[in-house]
Amino acid sequence: MKSTNMEVHHHPDLHHERKKWREYFLEFLMIFLAVMLGFFAENLRENISEHARAKVFASSLLKDLEEDTAQLMPYRAYFDYSVKNVDTLMQILSANDFKEIPSGKLYWYGLYGGAHRYFIPNDATFQQMKSSGSLRYLEKTIAYDAANYDRLCRMMQTNEGMLSGIYVEVRKS
Repeated sequence: MKSTNMEVHHHPDLHHERKKWREYFLEFLMIFLAVMLGFFAENLRENISEHARAKVFASSLLKDLEEDTAQLMPYRAYFDYSVKNVDTLMQILSANDFKEIPSGKLYWYGLYGGAHRYFIPNDATFQQMKSSGSLRYLEKTIAYDAANYDRLCRMMQTNEGMLSGIYVEVRKS
C-alpha cells in the first residue's frame, strides 16, 4: 500500500537580521549571572548542611564524652582504692615473716593487686568523623582536643593490655 499523503518537515527560516553587540552582551550577562547565582546558592546550601551536620556530630561527641566520664569516675575510684590496698600488702610483706601473716589478710589485700577493670571508650562518633573527614566541621582547637583524647584512650587501652598478664600472675600467687 502506497501512501500519497506524505508530510514534509520544513526547516525554519534561518535568515534573520544580525543582532547588535549590546544584545549579545546582555545575553552573556544574563547567562553569567544565572551561573554565578547557581554557584552561590549551592555554596550556601552546602554551608547550611555542613553546619547542621557539625551540630549533630558535636552533640553526639559530647554524649560520648559524658558517657566516658561517667564510666571513668568509678574506674578511677576503684584503682585509687586498689593502689592503697596493694601498698598496704607490700608493707605487710616487707615488715613481717610471710608465715606469720594471717591468710585472710593476705587474701584481702592481695585481691586488689590481681583485680582488674577495663575501660572501653565510646569513640564511635570520633572514629566516624575521622574516617569520613568530618573533623573539619569542628573548630581546630576542639578537633585537636578530641584527637588528643582519642590518643590518650588508645594509650590507656595499650597499657591495660600490657598489664593484663601481671594481673593474672598476681591472682595466681
